[in-house]
Amino acid sequence: MKYVPVVDQDNKLKGIVTRAALVDMVYDTIWGESADHSEQAPKADAEPQVGGDQNG
Repeated sequence: MKYVPVVDQDNKLKGIVTRAALVDMVYDTIWGESADHSEQAPKADAEPQVGGDQNG
């Protein structure tokens, strides 16, 4: 299903909620609101950080 109908008490169509709107709402609920979601995505070329001294 790509959308969910929104109806009133008389079952008259008042609007729709799209899958994209639901995904955005879930994303914003979990990770917080952001105008550009790509800024919060981890960088693929980032080196993992390891704690402690690696010299011996």
